[in-house]
Amino acid sequence: MTDSESPNPIARLSVAYSDRPELRALLSLVPGWSAPDTLLQARAAEIRADRLRTFFDELAAGDIEFTEELVETEDFLHCYTRTVRAVENTRRREKIKLFARLLGNSMSTTLVSDPDDYEFLLSIVDELSLRELAVLQAIELYENRYYKHGKFSNENRSHEGVLQTVVEEYLGLEEGQLPDEELMGIVIRLNRTGCYTMMGWRKGPAKDCRLTDIYFKLKELVLEA
Repeated sequence: MTDSESPNPIARLSVAYSDRPELRALLSLVPGWSAPDTLLQARAAEIRADRLRTFFDELAAGDIEFTEELVETEDFLHCYTRTVRAVENTRRREKIKLFARLLGNSMSTTLVSDPDDYEFLLSIVDELSLRELAVLQAIELYENRYYKHGKFSNENRSHEGVLQTVVEEYLGLEEGQLPDEELMGIVIRLNRTGCYTMMGWRKGPAKDCRLTDIYFKLKELVLEA
């Protein structure tokens, strides 16, 4: 029986990459090639295959060449298997595409120093929701507007008040649709990931509340597109 005739959706998926042997080789490493023996298992396999299709389509669309030399290295295989695990546990297709960009772009940059560094960045992308990632981008817009020469230029207005307005505009929300308490909760989570430091929050103009190098690294790896 050929892969195209296989009852396993993951095995059938490999046919889509017949002209990309390196991607077929990576796909074959995914556990679960045996045929599902129950209807529920078959449905679960279809969901996994759909998520993997999104992941591999994004990999294939990138500019990174997955050479045989690269995919056989221990460091790459470690990063790859960790990423696939995150992909299989992710429902949102937009997040899956971010995982693919992270893996692909990490292979061609000095921004990621080693597998431990990669795992750290992967854990942040995995932890952050799409809404939280959008808030990070809104914060960058806010800083570009108001943070000049080492301080916030609009010092007569409260830090969170201005930020809340910019975030609502960026997310396409009406004024007041993002309560201050909800924004505060998001900022606390962003602080915990290391993407944003909130020292001085609620102490007048929060001069020490800034996006960190971790955010700008993630931006270059997964958010630029």
